Amino acid sequence: MYESGIPEKLTSGFWYVMCQCCGLAGVTDFFLGLWAATGKAYYLAFARRNADQLLSRVTGLDDKGYCWYQASTRIKPDVATAETGYMIGADGVGAALIHLQQAVERKYEAILLLDNPFPRAART
Repeated sequence: MYESGIPEKLTSGFWYVMCQCCGLAGVTDFFLGLWAATGKAYYLAFARRNADQLLSRVTGLDDKGYCWYQASTRIKPDVATAETGYMIGADGVGAALIHLQQAVERKYEAILLLDNPFPRAART
């Protein structure tokens, strides 16, 4: 996890995406899941680094809220859009940030999709 350079470095395999599907939010939730399953603090620390990157990439939206622009398609990688969905969009980013806050407060109770292998609540 540390050799890749993520989350601070965007690589050709980890391009400009913030989403649950294949971006920073998904990596954040993955490492929160590892932390919930094992209790190992370094997984929580890595999730926090990912969340810090998510927060550093937020954009104000005409004083009506915030959004994350991302290049969510390989077909047009130069086109960045602000999506609202869970897998690709702000809903999934928000969920990852809420999960992190719950973990930090030791109140972790995640919203999980059916195929998520991690525990809903931390075992620590």
